[in-house]
Amino acid sequence: MKKSAVLLFAVLAAMRFFGLGGAACVLAAAFALYALADIKPSTAPFVALTVLLNINILFSLFNMLKVGVYASAGLSAALFAAAVVKNAKDGRLDKKAEGFLTPSVLFLIGASALLRRFFAVSQPVFSQWDEFSFWGIAAKLTFNHNAIYTYYKSSMLGVSIPPALPVLVYMFEKLGFCAVFSERQAFFAYDFLILCGVTAMSRAFDAGERHLSRLVSVFGVAVVFFFANTGYSDYVSRAFMSAYSDFPMAFLFAGALRVYILQKDKGTAGTLCAASAIVALTFTKDMGFALSCIAAFILFFDSVFDKNEYRLFKIKGVWAKILSAAVMLCASLGTFMGWSAHLAKTLSANRTDFGGEAGMSMFGMLISGVKELLIPSARSEKFTAVTANMISAFFDRRVCAVGSGLAVCVFIAAIFAVAFLTAKKQNRRGVASAFVTSAVGFVGYYVFHLFLYVYVFRDEAYTLASYERYMSIYYLAWLCLAFVVLTLSAKEGKVLPQTACLFATAFVLFLFARYVKEGNMLFSADKNTFSARYNITQKTDYLKDAIEKDDVIWVYSGGDSGGKWFIYCYELSDNYIVPDFFAAADGGLTDEENAEKIQAEMLEYFKKYNVTNVLVDFGSAELQTYMGDLFDADPGEWGLVSAGYYKVNYTDGGMTVNLLKGGTVID
Repeated sequence: MKKSAVLLFAVLAAMRFFGLGGAACVLAAAFALYALADIKPSTAPFVALTVLLNINILFSLFNMLKVGVYASAGLSAALFAAAVVKNAKDGRLDKKAEGFLTPSVLFLIGASALLRRFFAVSQPVFSQWDEFSFWGIAAKLTFNHNAIYTYYKSSMLGVSIPPALPVLVYMFEKLGFCAVFSERQAFFAYDFLILCGVTAMSRAFDAGERHLSRLVSVFGVAVVFFFANTGYSDYVSRAFMSAYSDFPMAFLFAGALRVYILQKDKGTAGTLCAASAIVALTFTKDMGFALSCIAAFILFFDSVFDKNEYRLFKIKGVWAKILSAAVMLCASLGTFMGWSAHLAKTLSANRTDFGGEAGMSMFGMLISGVKELLIPSARSEKFTAVTANMISAFFDRRVCAVGSGLAVCVFIAAIFAVAFLTAKKQNRRGVASAFVTSAVGFVGYYVFHLFLYVYVFRDEAYTLASYERYMSIYYLAWLCLAFVVLTLSAKEGKVLPQTACLFATAFVLFLFARYVKEGNMLFSADKNTFSARYNITQKTDYLKDAIEKDDVIWVYSGGDSGGKWFIYCYELSDNYIVPDFFAAADGGLTDEENAEKIQAEMLEYFKKYNVTNVLVDFGSAELQTYMGDLFDADPGEWGLVSAGYYKVNYTDGGMTVNLLKGGTVID
């Protein structure tokens, strides 16, 4: 063996040894796809990741997740061995290894190693709201139970959310030798998916202008910060230290488009690669289904305007293009229906029931929304108000470092324009098709969110809650698509598109340097960043010996808006934490009468959920006044109801709450 093959083996072995077994597994499968199926090096890691992820999801649906992880790892190893043996016999192993280790793949390896080192030093933890309500706790429970959340009872909300990202984390945790759940490994799993998407963007430069692939990698990483910094909230403030689904979903959506568009053989190979990404995308979140349908729509028209010979298996021409679109659409619909059937069987839940203010199903929402959209006289007051806010938001709401959605669309249109003007004449229709269909997809995506605000959201609809997060998913994917289309012109050696690539990257880097706040940068993370989380972790660690696995816990924290409750759900994820609730006082009653009323309601509530224990994070005058006499501690000693862990004892017609453990750590 020569140096390239040795380097490849050394990289995979080092990744495995240093706890990056998930990444090593993906790269081994990627090399096999390149060496055996001619999937190009830059897109191979992304395709391999989606294929392995889909295998694990399939096993998880049958409560065999642990088997699935080791089966997929075994498959990856077997394919890698087959690729090595086949090419070694032909005397091409070193050449294949050298061809695989392109600058973009080396970037993926190097960036992964740097992230691993950074996380080891900074030790980041989950700290954002939805990480505790679903994304983080789902990953933790999946690891602890070796199963997705549909197979056990937990405190999680939003149980209709598909399982792709928790399963991805589980795969990286298990293959990374994690004895206990590691939040750093969870962040790394998300980031590796994003980095695989970034790597795929440089496919056009696998051969020839390789120096430009480094430019694409810089653009891909910087553009994540470009959308992470809007100044609107802390929800997605740390782009590469977040367990939210937003950026992974954006890169899965963009990846489904780019692995097809950049594949030389758009027929069989392109269709199967895109279909794998579409399945993973649909399994990521409910909105992933809408995005996967948009992806199938864009790719169908791309194939229509592709003048090259088109073959899907043994079928040629227009019928091959129709079949290709059907395969991708079936991948989306089949995944959606499969997950819906799983929810119906395991949780008796209807995935198409969106609930919310109108209590509509998904299809009922679409029918009502289209009716109100097309018939002005049928519009409700809320529909009219929210529509006006959505239109205004497109021009006024900041969605990224450059400004509003309009500003992003202008930037994207400019990139497409340069790509169109510099493309070969026979390719211009494809560039125009990509722009027009992705623009139509954006309109559909925007209108769908209008319907969500009107029919699902309540008061938050008028303020367009989380608007920036939802829109940034499409804008990010759309901008990446535009940049990829531009690279197809740049790879031909033309000065203008290459200059445009340089300008676009420089522009994003300028915005990064000018606008990205310190709290958004990886290297700024320290213990102060996660102080609120560490505070609660310290308390649960202190109470660990008093909390039993089967305890059903009511958590109370005076003056808290609900954020602490979610963190306690995560920290005590092996227990069931009952929904946050405290009976309301009646202004027309005395304190004594209110105490009797509230205690009766709380007793009924406790019995409903079979509450066994109470955890008081921080007492309050309200708790002291209305329920203080139920607690066995002496009010003269602690003023308000003492922070600590209590046992609920039910009596004839009432209850008492007895201290099990308290102390200064809890106060």
